Amino acid sequence: MTIETDRPQSLVAAEGPPSGPLKANSRQRTTAVLLAGAMVGVVAGVFIPPDGVRSVVARWLGSASSQAPDGAATDSGGEDVAHGGGFEVSIAAQETYGLVVGKATLSSFTQHIDVPAFIRERPTVSNLQASSRMQGIVRRIFVQVGQSVREGDPLVELELTGDELASAQSVLLDSVQQLQILEDEIARLEIAAKEGGIVLRNLIQKQYEQRRMKSVIEAKRQELLIRGLSVNDVTVIIKDRQLVRKIVIHVPTGIRPTDADATTEHPAEAIGHLRLVSETNPPATGEWVYSIEAMNVSPGTVVNTGDAVCDLAYHETLLVEGQAYERDLPLLTNLINKHRPVSVELGDSDTPEMIHDLQVLFMDNHVDNETQTYRFYIEVPNTVLTENILPAGPRFRTWRFKPGQRGHVRLPQKEWSDRLVVPAEAVAEDGVDHVIFQQVAVHDHFHGDAPPHSEFKKIVVKVDYKDQHHVVVDIAGQLKPRHDIAINNADMLTRAMNDGAGGGGHSHHGHEH
Repeated sequence: MTIETDRPQSLVAAEGPPSGPLKANSRQRTTAVLLAGAMVGVVAGVFIPPDGVRSVVARWLGSASSQAPDGAATDSGGEDVAHGGGFEVSIAAQETYGLVVGKATLSSFTQHIDVPAFIRERPTVSNLQASSRMQGIVRRIFVQVGQSVREGDPLVELELTGDELASAQSVLLDSVQQLQILEDEIARLEIAAKEGGIVLRNLIQKQYEQRRMKSVIEAKRQELLIRGLSVNDVTVIIKDRQLVRKIVIHVPTGIRPTDADATTEHPAEAIGHLRLVSETNPPATGEWVYSIEAMNVSPGTVVNTGDAVCDLAYHETLLVEGQAYERDLPLLTNLINKHRPVSVELGDSDTPEMIHDLQVLFMDNHVDNETQTYRFYIEVPNTVLTENILPAGPRFRTWRFKPGQRGHVRLPQKEWSDRLVVPAEAVAEDGVDHVIFQQVAVHDHFHGDAPPHSEFKKIVVKVDYKDQHHVVVDIAGQLKPRHDIAINNADMLTRAMNDGAGGGGHSHHGHEH
């Protein structure tokens, strides 16, 4: 077969194949060019960050696309936002989802261990009772369940029915009357005794009986005080010559924790540290710190000596009972020994109640058999949340912390310094990476066909620590202090970014900046 060509045969024959030296030089030049290109690629890979390489490639692709026949558009920086990691979120969407932008700042952070806890009442302090020291029938009740009361406020009126108390009153009244008769006889004899004789001996005998009767009156007076009558009640018997038929049981005095160790002025009225008062009209003192939790009687109820007429609650201070595990004991022991403060988080809502600067009082000396936990206790001061005063006078209070309320005790474990601490909602997981979104621009007006929007880009960060509320970010990464970042809704922004990368989001194409 013959291959036809337009070139003259003589010229083809004259050129012939290249000589040996020329062919070798051509191979050397080609090899040198390839080696130089490879070295430039290695240097670029080492000294130019990946984002820089992508930026160069993106600009090169953008330049190529700008020269393409279809006239595809790019953004002002030469980077296609949809392919370069940036994306847009409309201002309307930010307001709808409550997106908040704030500054990234350096701060210190304390790593905590959260252990379960709940609020409980203080034994022998929070639960109190007002008891009757006499037998009687309830005639009136002055308080309601839930009402706030003070020390000395009236609770219940009793009509006395006890035989022993009635007998003691009768003896006292009879002794007072006999004393009055003796005093009148003595006054008559003193006039006649001036003449001497037998009248003087009678006067001395009557004076002796007078002293004996005064002793009986004092003994009966003390007996009635011990049985529950007040000083005013006994005074009524002595001066008015009337037996006490009704008494009023009041809120006990001297039972608040601050007064628990105080000595009482009237030992006969004291039972342990509880000083019971049943005066006819005792002055109400102190603050409205007691609440009526339950009424155990109603009008017409027969009350015996020692029966509790109502249950009182003292919730001005409460206890937080924490439940630590064995692995937490060294940390808990260190906190108690060094008096380091702890925090308590109460409630299960998105914004739990936080109480700071509390001290661990003590740990139990035994393990709970059911939960195998070590219980420890923290005293918590309480405050009034709401107060309703009715026109008739009753006062109803709602306390901020309530027994049975659950939460956690935050035990400080490790300190972090010079870290970027952001809310947990500011960090999202994008595959295996933790990302934070930086706001790079804000366009608060229509930009071409795009409504008002903000431009965000993702920053991959190294997380040193995270918990339910905070994330500690290493400052060595791309995120720097004073960057404007989205401090919430990071998961929503991740979905918006991925939708944009897949074609569902809004890119910069079709408008100019």
